[in-house]
Amino acid sequence: MRERKSVPSWTIGAVALAIVTVVVFSSAWASGLGWARSSNAGPTSEAPLQVASSLKTPCVTGYSPQFPVYDPVDHDIYVPNYNSANISVFTEACKSVGIITLAAHADPVAGVFDPQNDYLYVTDCGLNKVYLIQGLTVESSITDPSLSCPWIPTYDPENTYVIVPNSGSNTITVLNGNIVEKALEVGTGPTSVDYDPVDAFEPSQYTGIVVVANHQSDNLTVLLASNLTHLWDDTVGGAPYQVIYDPASLSDVYTLPGSGQVGFLQDFTTVNVGKNPMGIVFDQATLSDFVVCSGSHNVWEITDLGAVTHFELPSSVVPIGIAYSDANNNLYITAGGTGFSGPSYGYLYPSSK
Repeated sequence: MRERKSVPSWTIGAVALAIVTVVVFSSAWASGLGWARSSNAGPTSEAPLQVASSLKTPCVTGYSPQFPVYDPVDHDIYVPNYNSANISVFTEACKSVGIITLAAHADPVAGVFDPQNDYLYVTDCGLNKVYLIQGLTVESSITDPSLSCPWIPTYDPENTYVIVPNSGSNTITVLNGNIVEKALEVGTGPTSVDYDPVDAFEPSQYTGIVVVANHQSDNLTVLLASNLTHLWDDTVGGAPYQVIYDPASLSDVYTLPGSGQVGFLQDFTTVNVGKNPMGIVFDQATLSDFVVCSGSHNVWEITDLGAVTHFELPSSVVPIGIAYSDANNNLYITAGGTGFSGPSYGYLYPSSK
């Protein structure tokens, strides 16, 4: 495995807000993204070693909860409920703060925090919108022809942009405040974006890159962060879904639900995890990556020693997304019911590491 380095405070400050979003399982079908295909990538790790921890009693969300989003200012957890047309808001102690009700047919999916204006940007696949939220109030919404089932956004601190992948097309939409700056072509069915402030390729040619996970075209698109020009595409197989920047390993890490693996862009290695890995987040306290495996009902931890199962969830629920709180160093995992024919109940599980 790669060496994991201690993370300088400036690095955490620059990227922590860009790595708190996570991934969805049930709505991958609902939005027509298509299910994961097999990959030619070979396994490079051993079977799970142990179950390390348990979970606290969950709080109840709306139907089909998706990506929990952490607000580092209020320290609240926002849960977009795909089949409820609303967003549940909880304290870190899993107590309800309130519910943000959206318009009929809204399908909220994911979000990211913008420290420039203290807004949460939440994507809506059903109405093709992005909402700007403070507290329990939708301050404004963004509509644009380029928005097509917007999915997991990221914050780009180099340009102070919010970058939104459009899973229903082959584009990303670049937002500056509440203004659409531009739309750029990438691969097919992009589901996630990350910002990498210190490109670790050797010799390094770039100060920073933006990486897009293209779920349907089985590849990653890499852009130059300074002006978002296209650099290259990497075919990785396995229907890449969620990509994040890991400042401990200086790598862009992505889930591969089609092959049951997690990949590392900088050294092109993979590690085996559970079935259908979808959501992933970096934990600043442990310097580990935590991966939600929807098909095996568990969460894995990737460390220097390999991948181990860390949380087991009831077989009656399907874990979907995961967020990290830097206030209490806890993880928050969303899970929906096992039925996909219609709306299903949901939970938010706080961790007990």
